[in-house]
Amino acid sequence: MPQLGSLEECQERHPFPDSVNVQRLYKYFSFDDSHPEYLRSLFIENKLYHSLPKDFNDPFECKPHWVWPRDEKEIYAIRKRLITVAKENGQSAREAEEYATYCFSNKEYFSERVNEIVKQNYGRARICSFTTSKENLLLWSHYGDSHKGICVEFDTALAPISAALKIHYQNDYPFFLYPLPQDIRGLIPLLT
Repeated sequence: MPQLGSLEECQERHPFPDSVNVQRLYKYFSFDDSHPEYLRSLFIENKLYHSLPKDFNDPFECKPHWVWPRDEKEIYAIRKRLITVAKENGQSAREAEEYATYCFSNKEYFSERVNEIVKQNYGRARICSFTTSKENLLLWSHYGDSHKGICVEFDTALAPISAALKIHYQNDYPFFLYPLPQDIRGLIPLLT
């Protein structure tokens, strides 16, 4: 059973630029004469476009999987959260208890439902990606319009770039726990 890890471990794996002495981040852009508004938005209006995960090149990004916990404390936390959410949605205490019992006796249904809801929520996230390299040939090819585009440098001492988080690459889908932690660990599926 994978473990989410501590807040400190998460911050170590996904640091802010200043904590790892990264002073500049870069973003590659196409240069399209027919759409000068794209660069005008960036350079004149100081706006960065944030993509939806469905528009990423990699169809597997931001598609986390839920893991049914084995730990009794985590299972109790799930049941408690289900009851709270059911009550918040207008169900009586008895109805909320019945709903939690139904979900726990139908784990496959519950797992599918949790996966569906969480994937929808992560799918609505807006993400702007950067790199630490201005000389990456692969990035120039993919994002810099086959080496005809531009690469823009951003100062990590300035907001919002200072709040950029490092991503972590791995071969497996990221997982998430339910209920999601209410700290940076809730972003792990977006940062993996």
